[in-house]
Amino acid sequence: MTYSFIFIRRFASAAILMMLITACEATPYKHESLSNFPVEQRALTKEQGPFRVRASVPSREEAEKIFGIPIYKRGIQPVWLEITNNSAGRARFVLSSVDDNYFSPFEVAYMHKKLFSKQGWMDMEEYFYSTAMPRQIAAGDTVSGFVYTHATNGTKNFNVDLFHESSREDGYEEFTFFVQVPGFAPDYANVNFEELYEASAIRDIGLDGLQDALLESPCCTTNLEGNGQGQPVNIVLVAENLAYSQSLEKFAYVGGVGEVDMEQPKGNLTGDPWFTDGYRIVLWVTSKPVSIDDVDFIEWRMPH
Repeated sequence: MTYSFIFIRRFASAAILMMLITACEATPYKHESLSNFPVEQRALTKEQGPFRVRASVPSREEAEKIFGIPIYKRGIQPVWLEITNNSAGRARFVLSSVDDNYFSPFEVAYMHKKLFSKQGWMDMEEYFYSTAMPRQIAAGDTVSGFVYTHATNGTKNFNVDLFHESSREDGYEEFTFFVQVPGFAPDYANVNFEELYEASAIRDIGLDGLQDALLESPCCTTNLEGNGQGQPVNIVLVAENLAYSQSLEKFAYVGGVGEVDMEQPKGNLTGDPWFTDGYRIVLWVTSKPVSIDDVDFIEWRMPH
């Protein structure tokens, strides 16, 4: 009696498994049109020189319908781009500028092949290939498509880099985007940065004024009450695009907390020891490539 029950249960499980496999083998690939969703309508637009770039990111729910697969579950986030080339020459879009470990269209399709029949998988490959963002943009042309990136919540930040035929020496354009992904609201989205600081706390200063301001600034971190001394502030970054910056344009040293000998260290707010040569290094970070031979040193101070 017991053996019969076990046999029946195993037979039923095997039958259900076979039904599921058969169902997958017979499942065609289906998706909805991009035009059914407001992805393009909410795109951010940036123009620079003769180029215009529009960018948007589908939500998790939108992406599942547009691509017919639970693409976010695999940690993949599609980014929609549209690039208009109003120059007189050809331009090339750098895919890795959006995500240096991006997924290729065929890679995404392969990761989901078991959900569909063989023909369904082939149809999915064709769809992903046809909707992928082209790399080349002819003069006077507009192209659009998707780049498949690693998923991030909240705000999606990325660059769109273009190399183009130009009389300019570099022939390079860079666009930076911060796109709010629908369905997730991070805390910083509710911060009014324009009112975060009083107008009197924001100053316009030149290079010499920057050195003076840094010399006058607090030497160290502190506690909430402002009566404790923590770690020294030894690094200052001067940049507009820290999320993507990978190059150093120039640097300088400025006086800081003062020298603290290794043999006689000071303690931070939790008693951990620290020592320093007493200088702060100021780094000007740029998103455009700068050869190490071209990095500029500003002679404010010279460490021992």
